[in-house]
Amino acid sequence: MITYVLLFVSIILTVAAQVLIKLGMTKIGVVEFSLRNFLDLIPKVFTNLYLFLGLVSLGFGFMFWLLVLSKLKLSVAIPFTSLNYILVLFFSWLFLRETISLMQFAGVVLVIFGLVLIAR
Repeated sequence: MITYVLLFVSIILTVAAQVLIKLGMTKIGVVEFSLRNFLDLIPKVFTNLYLFLGLVSLGFGFMFWLLVLSKLKLSVAIPFTSLNYILVLFFSWLFLRETISLMQFAGVVLVIFGLVLIAR
């Protein structure tokens, strides 16, 4: 049971990281891809609170993921990471004020249905 709690913590930390990183990049604005712009982003990760907290959250999520993988089969653990998609959609709606379309909602239902089938 503790392994599934660790798995859920890993998922929550990863989702939190994605939302925080998006908030940080919203503050920075659009960045065109180039080596110069890529290198300019590096110090911003450490000076933008959202990006920094996102990076930290991603790091802790990774550490919990390592604990999960030491106890669960990969074929069991990976399907549960599809909860990332559902939670990112929900938290994007909640914190970023993004809209959820009917098709996205249908996708959530399908992912949940798939998890139920895999968990059996």
